[in-house]
Amino acid sequence: MSSTIKLGSLLALLAFGAVALTPQAPPAAPTAKAPAGVKAALVAKRASIAAFEPAELTLTVSLDKSAAPLRGLKRDALVRSNCVVAAGADRKGRWAKTEGAAAAAAAFDLLPGESFSMTFVVKLPENPAAAPKSPGQAAATPQPLTLQWVGAGPLKDLRSNELPVTIRDGRFPVATLETSEGVIVMELISDWAPNHVANFVTLAEKGFFDGLLWH
Repeated sequence: MSSTIKLGSLLALLAFGAVALTPQAPPAAPTAKAPAGVKAALVAKRASIAAFEPAELTLTVSLDKSAAPLRGLKRDALVRSNCVVAAGADRKGRWAKTEGAAAAAAAFDLLPGESFSMTFVVKLPENPAAAPKSPGQAAATPQPLTLQWVGAGPLKDLRSNELPVTIRDGRFPVATLETSEGVIVMELISDWAPNHVANFVTLAEKGFFDGLLWH
């Protein structure tokens, strides 16, 4: 068989088969996945947090009854200095620094049907709310923030749910009312009613409202 190719034939091949001459990119490496049957749930003690306050979070890792045991888990791998990503409306993630990350400890196993929880505190990245301009205008709009825990070690590719929280301005006092129907958190806008707010805060500090029936 002759291997000679005429110039006209070569030009035709180049014109109609240029794609074939382009080196193909190697196939992407398969993405690693977290162990099957394991889930991570992140909850916050409060859904509304002042800009200067740390956020208290609880991470729960659970394993389905039909899953294989998880071996070699460590507390300091679950809760690390950088283990929670915070993203604002722009969806750009920034690390929320863990305060007092878990100390190194012996590894433990998580068996099928079991769960494990850890409570920790993180300092949220700056995402200040806009302050109200003057009395009578709308209060500072709470800024939305989404938190997500990121795994490491045996749970390297595991992610928790996306947890929505709001960041308040933080300049005003907050009152927490614990009722039989749930907890109510009130932000007291002193710019609007300075005397009323001052009076309420003074009475609260004296315990006037402790055990008081509201109706």
